[in-house]
Amino acid sequence: MHGHHQTPWTRPIRIARTGSLGRVEFGEAIAQQPDPPREHADDESLLADLERIECWPMDVEETRRIRAARIVEFVTAMAHDQH
Repeated sequence: MHGHHQTPWTRPIRIARTGSLGRVEFGEAIAQQPDPPREHADDESLLADLERIECWPMDVEETRRIRAARIVEFVTAMAHDQH
């Protein structure tokens, strides 16, 4: 299909608000069950948790290591004109 994007996710992460309460419902993938929903009493706690939400199902440190390795690979390829 043209324009169809392959993804392992069967259900996306959803963030909803009820009054001042923010609720994060984690997504689901073929081989990954979601974490339990998390509730945030205010915007500040939700904003503080965004990086962890973005990185799920990996932890933040694992995601940072992968990102750093990709940057090193990209810069090395650029330096050797192998991009």
